[in-house]
Order: sequence, then C-alpha cells, then structure tokens
Amino acid sequence: MPDEAFNWMGRIKAVEREYGAIRFGTDRLLVAVNDDPSILAGSVRRPDIATASMRLEGTYIVRVFSEFETALLHFLQAFNIRKPKGTEALVNRVRDRGRISQADADAVHRVREHRNVLVHERSRPALPVTIRETTRFLCTFLSRVQRIW
Repeated sequence: MPDEAFNWMGRIKAVEREYGAIRFGTDRLLVAVNDDPSILAGSVRRPDIATASMRLEGTYIVRVFSEFETALLHFLQAFNIRKPKGTEALVNRVRDRGRISQADADAVHRVREHRNVLVHERSRPALPVTIRETTRFLCTFLSRVQRIW
C-alpha cells in the first residue's frame, strides 16, 4: 500500500507544478496586454486578468488541499476507519492513527484554516501560507502516513 500514499504526494506536487505553469502564463499575458491591449478577445479585460492573477495562488491552495483531503479519506477507507465529520477531525483522526506529531498536524491545520478563509470568506484571520508551504506541509504529513499505509 505505500505506493498509493506516494501517488497522492505526486498528485499534490503535480497541482503545484500546474500552478507554476499558470502563474508563468498569467504573468506573461499581463505583460503582453500592457504592451498591446488589442490582443484581448471577447469580454476579457485587463482587470479580469489582474484579478485572476491576484487570486491564482489561493485557487491552487484550495485544489492542493482537496487532493490532500481525498488522500486522507482513502487512508481511512483502506483501514476501515469511520470518517469523522469535518476536516479538522479528519486530520486529527489520521494523526492519531498514524502516530503523527502534533507539529506536523498543526502545519496541516494552518493550511486548512487558510483554505477556510479562502473558500468561506471568513472574517476570522488565519496565517497565510504560500503554495510552496502548503505542498511541503501536506506532503510531510502524508509521508508520515505512508509509513503505515
């Protein structure tokens, strides 16, 4: 079963690479539009591209976390462990089952809280995380899970 856990880390890293590709393309597009606004077609305007660029990292953090959450659900299913309600409880259940350190779980919860701000537009602040930190924290947690998966 370790190959399955490794595959999930690969999927998370693939989403991070997608982010890098789209970030590169968006940055290039903004430069090109500044040089020649006539390249825009249809109803797409420069402010739309700028807004998409500004929100891009958050969008990919949500995607990465979704892959991570799915991996945890597969882990529970593989061991016939009942799925708890809520993502916080899900992380904690896997942490307990895998004897994963609280520090590693806290890093995942930091990402989860930031994701919640992005998705649910919560007014309660959360420490921001970058896509790189997100991938590192989540893959570190999954690498601990992999020891028993």
